[in-house]
Amino acid sequence: MAMLADPRWRAAPTERDPGYFRAWQTVSLALQRSMRDSVAAAYFEDVARFEDRQAAYPVIVYQASRMCLGRPRTEFTYDLRDYPECRTTLAASWKLTGRAIQAVLQRIELRLNEAGMARLAHLYAPVWHQDVLVAVVKKPKSYVALLTSESAVINAVIDLGTERSVEAANRFGKTVHLNLRKVHGMDLKR
Repeated sequence: MAMLADPRWRAAPTERDPGYFRAWQTVSLALQRSMRDSVAAAYFEDVARFEDRQAAYPVIVYQASRMCLGRPRTEFTYDLRDYPECRTTLAASWKLTGRAIQAVLQRIELRLNEAGMARLAHLYAPVWHQDVLVAVVKKPKSYVALLTSESAVINAVIDLGTERSVEAANRFGKTVHLNLRKVHGMDLKR
């Protein structure tokens, strides 16, 4: 709990501070990018995971999806409380992601070709980016789970940064442990 006494941590803006949204939006965006890249890297560490395309597609779309820029003053992540009744939030997260999905697929195709898996590499060619997205749109459950975990972790970081108490630190630890314990069939507690 030494971080709670750190002067930089103590100087982090609270909800009533004019710089609150800008500061925590920056943190949220950095965490979104980091989580998307690290979840994909951990999931695809074993190239055999690419063989199950239905399981791989949500991770690919998650990595390529649009980051949530937030809404001043209180929203820093995608709010999925209305899912599945309303899919507006999901649609916003994958809107205009064609090029990003193509870029992810291009790296995957190259990696699979280098691993001598040319037949599988062809199935991940960037030309199939729309098919990848359509598969996730039709069955979004795994994708929603990834966004929900991301949201919980980011909100826990912001709560810890604004509340700065032992109780907040304990809640943060529990939330992070719970949400990174099992992400898309992986244990990310490392």
